[in-house]
Amino acid sequence: MPKITITTDGGSRSNPGKSACGFVIYQVNNFVSVDSGTFNLKELINTNNILIHQEGFYLGIQTNNYAEWMGLLKALEWLSNNYDLSQVELQILADSNLVIQQLLRKWKIKDLNLQKIAIEVFRYTSQIDNLIASHIYREYNKEADALVNQVLDNL
Repeated sequence: MPKITITTDGGSRSNPGKSACGFVIYQVNNFVSVDSGTFNLKELINTNNILIHQEGFYLGIQTNNYAEWMGLLKALEWLSNNYDLSQVELQILADSNLVIQQLLRKWKIKDLNLQKIAIEVFRYTSQIDNLIASHIYREYNKEADALVNQVLDNL
């Protein structure tokens, strides 16, 4: 059963404003620890882990939270098109604590647009038996963040 780690990000210039999202997907030997701030980006991108796919998307004029959720949705859509979700172990890492807490159903999703995205996200994640989702600090999410900025810089 492959172990997959996804890092996602989203952002908007102004809020709302021109927005984009991005994601990076790795096949990993072991999930990286994010307990007590011990997360190490170099551990994730080491040579024993394989970069599977990365992509960024322009989303139009949207809020930052919309862009963050869309980064996760786009990653799960790609994963679902390329893997049997019931046959993967998945770790999701994002620098949006809001998205992580809402994904884990610890915080309510009040915004109707975000609820619609979340329903799609939950449709994918419900197929995965072993799912870990963790908040990471922005400085550890440089690859997904760079994809967002690359899209926005090229408008």
